[in-house]
Amino acid sequence: MPLAFPLYYFPTTPWLAAALQQTTLHYDLGIIYRKQRFFSRTPILTAQGVLALTVSIGRRHTYAPMQEKEVVFYENWVRQHLRSIEMAYRKAPFFEHYFPECESLLQSPPTSLWQLNLATTQWLLQSFGWKGEMKPAGHLESASVVNLHHQFDPTLQVLPAWFTPKEYRQLYGNFQPGLSGLDLLMNEGPVGRLVLLDSWKEAGAFQL
Repeated sequence: MPLAFPLYYFPTTPWLAAALQQTTLHYDLGIIYRKQRFFSRTPILTAQGVLALTVSIGRRHTYAPMQEKEVVFYENWVRQHLRSIEMAYRKAPFFEHYFPECESLLQSPPTSLWQLNLATTQWLLQSFGWKGEMKPAGHLESASVVNLHHQFDPTLQVLPAWFTPKEYRQLYGNFQPGLSGLDLLMNEGPVGRLVLLDSWKEAGAFQL
């Protein structure tokens, strides 16, 4: 049965661990955008603790589908995000390799939220060695699709049952699971793929 993934901004490690299991990744553009979710935010680890980087979204049509949400730039969130990422990870082993790519990605971001999320997602997946194909889920019959958006709801404050986080090096304090893939990439580089694969709990996969 095909799976429909929500498109997130620099998705978290549980999302990436599930995505790496797919040869074709179907993403859902019809899902209704909601605040306080990963549609427009991603958690990174700083010296002061976990920080949510939040994209500024236009307020028109608050409950519109993802494909209708637009990014706004008057709050200069791009500069804030890049500065926060640099301050958080400049001492990380792979910062010098990946930060220029991240910077280039964000310096000319799309104005559509789904296109921004698609770009950040593809970059992370490719950085972790994924060679699959991403397609919108709209062409699939809805009755045959399992939508995974509730599996990654941060308001539930629990990790998916099929995700058992494998610890990796982090720069600050005790290990924090379920962060943005940026944290794993900056600290472990391409080897982060093995961390994600080892975090996949196949026996409990997608207990819906």
